[in-house]
Amino acid sequence: MRKLNAVSVLAVALAFGVLFLTNQGFKLTEEKEQILQKNQTLVSQISELDELKIELNREIDTLMNEYTQATEENDLLKKLLKNSKQKLAATTSNFQQFKLASTSAIQSLKESIQRLVKTKTSLETNIQKTNEANDVLLDQAGIDRTVFKQIMSSSDDPTVTFQQLENEFKVVKERREEAARARAARRVKVKSNQKPKEVDRKVLKATAFRTETEMKNGKLTAKAKRVKKVIVSFDLHDVPASDMREQAIYLVMKGANGKLLNKDAETVKVMIEGRKQEIRVVSTKKVILDKKQRVFFRFEVPDRLEEGYHKVEIYTAAGLLGKTSFRVEK
Repeated sequence: MRKLNAVSVLAVALAFGVLFLTNQGFKLTEEKEQILQKNQTLVSQISELDELKIELNREIDTLMNEYTQATEENDLLKKLLKNSKQKLAATTSNFQQFKLASTSAIQSLKESIQRLVKTKTSLETNIQKTNEANDVLLDQAGIDRTVFKQIMSSSDDPTVTFQQLENEFKVVKERREEAARARAARRVKVKSNQKPKEVDRKVLKATAFRTETEMKNGKLTAKAKRVKKVIVSFDLHDVPASDMREQAIYLVMKGANGKLLNKDAETVKVMIEGRKQEIRVVSTKKVILDKKQRVFFRFEVPDRLEEGYHKVEIYTAAGLLGKTSFRVEK
């Protein structure tokens, strides 16, 4: 009986032991599966980390190459900047020198231009005075201005030109001497037979009018836009003794539109139709009248002439001496 009980107890204990071992086996299997799952997860993570490491190594290599290239470029740029600074310093120095030289050159040019302007003005003044003196000399010599120009332009040899002028002067001198003899004869006649009043009643008239239109350089032109000067000349013959004195001779010049060519023309009084009347004149010239002479007016055109005919009138205080006209083209 005791043996049966011992066996029963042993059997029960064995059963409990089997149950315990079975339960522990189940637990170990579960833990093993969990460990296997964790191991697989770790293996997967390690694989991903290896791939990430490889990718990072590639990126680091790329960045190292870029850094090396950037370093080289930086060195080149520093070298270039250094050279550029040196060149800029040299250029700045050269520019300063050039600026100083340019300023000096410009100042020198300005002074040269001022001297040239003064010289030009002086030359123009001298030319004008010389031309006026030449007109006076031509008046004194009695040589027509047109004839004088023709002689001057006919030959380049000064000797030939002077000889032609001498010949012309001789002709003029002979005419003057002949006129002087005629005047002497008339004076004798007046004293012996004629009444002085009949001689004094002669009217002073201008004849042989001539007009020339010139450019700035003195050459003749018929183009309205090129005319800068108008030369008017005329003869006074048989001047009465009562008029042989200094007199003011007036020039009136009107354009094709009938207006005076000088807006600043002065106003004078002259005899017209038996009474004193005011007229506007573009130029006045005082002349000591002789028995016979040629008078010149040199009129500077203030504005551009219009195409067509222009009227010219010559007056003294006693009235109209004569008139003429000239034409210019477009």
